[in-house]
Amino acid sequence: MNNSSIFSQRGQWLRTVGRMKIGAIFPKRIVSYKYNAEKGLLHVDFRSGTNQDYCSVSDDVYQQLENAQDKNEYYSRHIFGKYQIM
Repeated sequence: MNNSSIFSQRGQWLRTVGRMKIGAIFPKRIVSYKYNAEKGLLHVDFRSGTNQDYCSVSDDVYQQLENAQDKNEYYSRHIFGKYQIM
């Protein structure tokens, strides 16, 4: 992807600005997420208006979240409670 690109993947929008990847999804709990690969930082925004920043998230985990059919299920099983929160 180039420095600033937008595309749709299975009806979900992803935007890349520099090294920050921004995904917007519309499931029950997660509203959007951002991933900084350089820092291994995953920022997740929730429908409730709250958000969480997770440290040391690998590119593989981010890609699996990106490819998951159910983002909330993947988040619940593979991210929540498994990474340090900033």
